[in-house]
Amino acid sequence: TLSDHGYPIISMFFDAPAEVEEAVVLGPGFNPVPGRMTQLGGVGFQDEAEYDYQCQERAAGGYKSGMGEIFRRVAMIAPVQ
Repeated sequence: TLSDHGYPIISMFFDAPAEVEEAVVLGPGFNPVPGRMTQLGGVGFQDEAEYDYQCQERAAGGYKSGMGEIFRRVAMIAPVQ
């Protein structure tokens, strides 16, 4: 499937239910678990807060490996304008 501007759509992102702000409480005592599924209003999703520490560690390390690095390098070949 192509976007309105002719670029391939790899995945669709949807907003989480409005109740997510109450369900995922950040701060002292929050124990993020990357990959944990949250169920709200019949919708299952992974909240970005679960990956906070992992993302901070990768950023501090300069994103030196992983698929994200590969995607960034490939995207530089033909940047979307």
